[in-house]
Amino acid sequence: MGGEVDIGIAALEGQREPFLGLAFEAAAPQPPGDLGRQIVGQPLVEFGDDLALLLPEDADVSARRIRDGLKRLCGADAAVVVTDTFGRPWRDGLTDICIGIAGINPMLDLRGTNDLGGRELHHTVVALADQISAAGGLLMEKASGIPAVLLRGYKFQPYEGTAKILIRPPEADLFR
Repeated sequence: MGGEVDIGIAALEGQREPFLGLAFEAAAPQPPGDLGRQIVGQPLVEFGDDLALLLPEDADVSARRIRDGLKRLCGADAAVVVTDTFGRPWRDGLTDICIGIAGINPMLDLRGTNDLGGRELHHTVVALADQISAAGGLLMEKASGIPAVLLRGYKFQPYEGTAKILIRPPEADLFR
């Protein structure tokens, strides 16, 4: 039985697996930091109106499996960012954010560096994987059915951790 990662790898090999099911677990309270289980995918026209694409159980594991598949199939040592659409407090509109990573640091810590005016940055930590996700979302075009894009030219920091470091700790979260 295949899953979301198998569909991603199968797409690399020119195959397609059948869609498997639907579950809405977001209605129940989720543990803090479990971002991938808090978001529910929307139905895709390609699969029909009564089906929806499930998010991965663990998007970091899915990203690692996709990265390993890319390396195995084409020798590419590429970083992988798994994304989903997300609404933000205090802002209208949606954007794509990172829910899983493999091979790239999801944060870019600029503290201690200088801005254009020579002033030292004390608080600037960029959610790099979210910026990459948003750029990828522009290229994938919401209703196009494009499942993945290749972004080239960014010199990223290799990283073997998880996207969970993007989640603000409860004591700093204004919405809990």
